[in-house]
Amino acid sequence: MTDLVAAQTGTRAKVLSGLCHAIRLSAAAVAAAFQIGPLLVSSAGLSSSGLAASQTAAGSPELQGAALLEFERGARLFTRSWTLAEGLGPSYSATSCAECHSSPAAGGASSGAAQFGVVAAQEAAAPAPFATLQQSRGGKVEARPIPAAARRTRAPSLFGLGLLSTIDASAVFRLEDPLDRDGNGISGRASRVEGTLGWLGWKASVGSIEAFVRVALRSELGLVPEAVAQEGDRRDVAYELASEDVERLSRFIRGLAAPQPKWHDAVGARVFNELGCHNCHVPTIDGNTPYAYTDLLLHDMGPDLADPFSGGAQPSEFRTAPLWGLSVAGRSFLHDGRAHSVEDAILRHGGEGLRSRNAFSRLPALSRRQLMHFLAGL
Repeated sequence: MTDLVAAQTGTRAKVLSGLCHAIRLSAAAVAAAFQIGPLLVSSAGLSSSGLAASQTAAGSPELQGAALLEFERGARLFTRSWTLAEGLGPSYSATSCAECHSSPAAGGASSGAAQFGVVAAQEAAAPAPFATLQQSRGGKVEARPIPAAARRTRAPSLFGLGLLSTIDASAVFRLEDPLDRDGNGISGRASRVEGTLGWLGWKASVGSIEAFVRVALRSELGLVPEAVAQEGDRRDVAYELASEDVERLSRFIRGLAAPQPKWHDAVGARVFNELGCHNCHVPTIDGNTPYAYTDLLLHDMGPDLADPFSGGAQPSEFRTAPLWGLSVAGRSFLHDGRAHSVEDAILRHGGEGLRSRNAFSRLPALSRRQLMHFLAGL
């Protein structure tokens, strides 16, 4: 993964900022300026958008010029707290993107149950399917009643999406086996959204980072992006976020690097494979995304995990969640945060994951420790 720049505690990686001048800033300084915590920058995701990365004399890749400038602008938008006067609401889950995507840093997953959105079955057909937690009445913010049929939904981590976006859709389609022709009990299928691969979100219901940003702005912050305001018969709707700002947010997300493993435990990895976990959590799809551990396919996870909002998938179908960054994922797991540890999450697998779950339950104590040590390094 030579195209990644990482700034962690005790590590100062350099990035270039250029308007007309080449101004060097440490990634830690950028992180402090935008309050985004430990910063991970991927030149791969930005390069895929036509933005360039350069190499330093020491061989560490750096963002420069327009690339870093756009990343900075996107970071400001991502961490910006919106007000009612600026277009927030009238219903919303948070006042900024970073309020929900915060663990272990801005761009990460929900840090706790308080930041979960709410999905209600009766609202699934609405343009904005997420029943938000707050609303404004006459300029006053108040709690919104949670529908009885609602389910909680955890904000997923955005780290590594830029790298995943470079995967050719054909590589994912080749992994499909909806009829389980190989007899391994796994029947993953690709999500198709408007003729292209759907790969974003718990239900793989979105096909691009830009579309993901537009949906989130509208449903979670109540902000109307320019492109949404101009759709169909809604051209008279005022927009609250210009298209270039949507693109800046998208580029910021593309620039969030994939989490790197802390260590690789070959023994634990062998247990992982023996349990059959690798059939869905594929280490790499195309050879360019090592340690992603996802096939980006939809799998039936059984009725106990079924979600009333299907997003085009069956209620019990979920896209395989990438496992990279698992070691810093926080204290809640699965789409609704019901699992409070990795072991708990494994034991809640059903459907296509039931065989692996049962095998995990029968593991000797030593093998279980080896597996958990392997997962703790991701």
